[in-house]
Amino acid sequence: MDPSDFRDAAFTILREGEYEPILAGVLQSIAKQSTHFYDVGANIGFYSCLAARSNLALTVTSFEPNPTMWEKLEGNLDLNDCRDRVSLEPVGLGTETASYPLYVPPDTGSGGGSLRDLHPEEGRGIEHIVNISAPKDLLLSKTPQMIKIDVEGAELTVIEGLKDIILTNKPTIFIELLRKWMKAFGSHPMDVVQILLDAGYKMFAIGETGLKEISEIGDHTVQTNFLFVHSSQNSHFQTITALAE
Repeated sequence: MDPSDFRDAAFTILREGEYEPILAGVLQSIAKQSTHFYDVGANIGFYSCLAARSNLALTVTSFEPNPTMWEKLEGNLDLNDCRDRVSLEPVGLGTETASYPLYVPPDTGSGGGSLRDLHPEEGRGIEHIVNISAPKDLLLSKTPQMIKIDVEGAELTVIEGLKDIILTNKPTIFIELLRKWMKAFGSHPMDVVQILLDAGYKMFAIGETGLKEISEIGDHTVQTNFLFVHSSQNSHFQTITALAE
């Protein structure tokens, strides 16, 4: 644990006893029915470790551009005895391969790290120059059945970068979509939603008590985490629709 990064998953678990329990529970269930997982914006590896520990036959590719997270992520893989099944790609994902500044705010910490300065009210934070890669430029040998995306506003570029994989393989997708963060990138949650609905996905909002099927994200949507599942992923689809309200 980093004592200065007091809003990360480790501190949240220490403080509250759990971390995003509904999302974590559903992801754990889907991991048990999958063979490979892309964790995009892996941070300290909470979801990478959770998925790997949930299914000993599952492999994981963790994408994390922030260099201060790599040692912590690898340490957590060791602590959870899953380093041999989780590979770290020290990059973010996007539509093109290039380097960009990553802004890490001083109070929100690593969980708020973004390619835009989303927390100017917190004062000057840490700035890293990080690598963003198009998936086609990486030697990714395994196809995911599930993807988690948490990239603080840049979700549309990740979806566009992964579009060929998504349209071909229809992986189940867990994604954070916040209007205020995406606005800084000139996009809106519905830009992501429309791509996935057009591809035949169903969308579920992940709330405090469970899942609820919805068809749009608007000004009055309070949930920030969402799940997209395609009927061609039969076991995933049955599990998720059974859990929905």
